[in-house]
Amino acid sequence: MDQRSSHLSSTPTRPAPAELEPCLALGGLFQATAQVHRIATIGSADPMQVSVCLSSVLNLNPDNTQEIFGPPSALRHGLEFLKAVLSGKAPHAEPLRLAVAVLQLERRFQRSPRQQQALGRELELLAQTEGVMDHPAAEETVAQLADAWVQHVGSVQPRIMVSGNPQYLKDPDNQSLIRSLLLAGLRASVLWRQVGGSRWRLLWQRKRYIQATQYLLRA
Repeated sequence: MDQRSSHLSSTPTRPAPAELEPCLALGGLFQATAQVHRIATIGSADPMQVSVCLSSVLNLNPDNTQEIFGPPSALRHGLEFLKAVLSGKAPHAEPLRLAVAVLQLERRFQRSPRQQQALGRELELLAQTEGVMDHPAAEETVAQLADAWVQHVGSVQPRIMVSGNPQYLKDPDNQSLIRSLLLAGLRASVLWRQVGGSRWRLLWQRKRYIQATQYLLRA
């Protein structure tokens, strides 16, 4: 076999959108919950990862899933955590617990169309604010996203409980950032279901999802 043929044969096959899009959505969810865990335990977050998460909340009319988050490299941390979860090697249990809690919350939130509509209207108004998409993690934007969470999602029972250092969890700025990131997690959970994500597929097609996640991490 010549060198050119060998190179072509080693090129990874692109997984189907039915696998790539749910992986991107779960990557967004895990990136958000991992940052919540980081704030709760060390009192700070990664600004770039937070920006990716919060911009996804404000991107309400995308043409495709990738447009919501940007290139797969923007979700590297979340995708790496997803790969670890699928492989049974998650480095921390708390981001996974939070992700499961957000997925459960999303199902209950779907039963409240009025709250969905009210949240959608508020996010549309915020997304139209000049410059907000350029600086989605700005203090004022974070505060508005946190308020949207409290007003339209926070009353859904049972409430999501975040574990960590009480000193960090009592800080008002940290509380706002955690709430805005949970809203980003909710956005990713809604997206996951919209693109065909289901627990059944994660269970029975785990190897295919691992391959899709590996493909995204190489992209």
